[in-house]
Amino acid sequence: RLPAMPEALLHEDALEGAGFGGVADFVTCTDLPEKAHVLQGSLPSDTPLRFLRPPGDEPWQFRFFATERHLLSYVSHLRRRGQGDRLVMYVDAWDTVWLGCRRNLTRVLEALGRPMFF
Repeated sequence: RLPAMPEALLHEDALEGAGFGGVADFVTCTDLPEKAHVLQGSLPSDTPLRFLRPPGDEPWQFRFFATERHLLSYVSHLRRRGQGDRLVMYVDAWDTVWLGCRRNLTRVLEALGRPMFF
């Protein structure tokens, strides 16, 4: 059996209004949110992208399992508020932040001319 891990604390920006607005919450986890502006621009303008990160404004370094820990903390927050059935979509920021991808993902998917479901 694995030892228990403490729940990761999240920045208040990630939790403000969590679970309200739209059909789902779109979240990502990166230590370089300033490089993820293309990812935010890929979502419809009325769909906010929540950046899951530790509280405070001090720099932090993305580590192995950081995504999973922060995502589980976000879902736990929703469950505590009675929103455990809320759909949470994780948007991977790795290629936009680390590889410098500049594609608008919405335009790319719309160009396929077919409905998409993941």
